[in-house]
Amino acid sequence: MKKSVILKFPSQFSSYINNEKTAEFDGDKIADLLEHLEDTFGNVKERIMEDDGKLRPYINFFVGAKNIKDKEGLNTLIENGDKITLLLSRAGG
Repeated sequence: MKKSVILKFPSQFSSYINNEKTAEFDGDKIADLLEHLEDTFGNVKERIMEDDGKLRPYINFFVGAKNIKDKEGLNTLIENGDKITLLLSRAGG
């Protein structure tokens, strides 16, 4: 069954997905959504994932208000209508 989610990505990443604000995809988890974005737009995973398949350290995905790092990581379940937010960690002084 297709799920429809709301995407909130920072401008430097939303350009890689043609500034889409929603996504419809088959699957149940963040990994499925990322696979859909990769298949649809290309070059998405290389920008947010390490070679070993893990998210880059400065990439933070939220399902609603919950960081997926505090849940099941890329296996975090997504419900129809969820808001998926991508935030970048900042460091420095």
